[in-house]
Amino acid sequence: MSAAPLDLSAFDSARRDLPRVALPDPLRRERSTRLVAVVGCVLAALVGVVLLVLGPQGWNRLTFLLVSAGAVGVPTGVVTLWQVSRSAAARISRFADDNGWTFDALKASPGHAGSTFRMGTRQERRMVVTGEVHGYPVELGNLRYYVTPYRALPVLPGYVAVRLPARLPHVVMTSRSVLRLRVGFHPRPEDRLELGPDTALRVYARAETAHVVRGMLTADALGAFTRLSHRYCIEIVGDAMFLHARWPVSTGSGRRWRRTLADVAALCDLLDASPVWSVLRRQPRRALSSLPRLRSGFDEARVRKITLLSFGALMVVVSVVVVATWPW
Repeated sequence: MSAAPLDLSAFDSARRDLPRVALPDPLRRERSTRLVAVVGCVLAALVGVVLLVLGPQGWNRLTFLLVSAGAVGVPTGVVTLWQVSRSAAARISRFADDNGWTFDALKASPGHAGSTFRMGTRQERRMVVTGEVHGYPVELGNLRYYVTPYRALPVLPGYVAVRLPARLPHVVMTSRSVLRLRVGFHPRPEDRLELGPDTALRVYARAETAHVVRGMLTADALGAFTRLSHRYCIEIVGDAMFLHARWPVSTGSGRRWRRTLADVAALCDLLDASPVWSVLRRQPRRALSSLPRLRSGFDEARVRKITLLSFGALMVVVSVVVVATWPW
């Protein structure tokens, strides 16, 4: 398998020979909307500063609200604007061209069977690059979805998908508590495999497939997965392994790209040395195609309702406080 290093010079700040990338219409409209929002927050902050300097009586609360809106809205808007910027798309496109990969600014489908790709509504993949690392097909991108079908802020986590040589049981690995898992469901506590008290890695798999998972988790694999689990939630579904991240992956900085690709290269080296493939290739195809998935440990609909009720209660409390303190 090829282990040639990838050319990451496209992410150097000094590089100027970047292609001109035409963003799809949905991304262009979103970019314009976010640009207007950033400009509005800047103007609000400026008006708040002017009122603060002039100091007219009775405008203290309005000044505070305007300055707060600018201080919070501008950094947030700039960060989200970068996710749909032409310069980010140009650098990712140049990276793809330099390494023989393919680049798509927008794919209007989840495209994978991982748990995160089944979350929410209106899933779409953004700034997607596809290629090979050490001979394994790899896809990096950002997944965008809405937690509820109503108008709300979207979620934009990053992901890495690696195609495996054969199908594996459904496995979730993380070093964090169950409440912080970055997948679309919480595995049931009874599906957790006992790996001993010396490891911080938490592994969840069905009892009938536990022997396959234990065969995969050699000492080297356990150490590598433990290191990866500090930055990602690792999930295996069929013939794909996913590294789920809280942050966008493909629109990150050059430093993040280098770290992500180093993680992928380490994962591919681990796959090369895994003893499970020779065993799985001897299994009947029908047995491998009917591998069970993990069952969720909570009701997602109930969680959405609790989230909406909590947000509504918070808005009511804020409104009562504002009305009670307002100088009528």
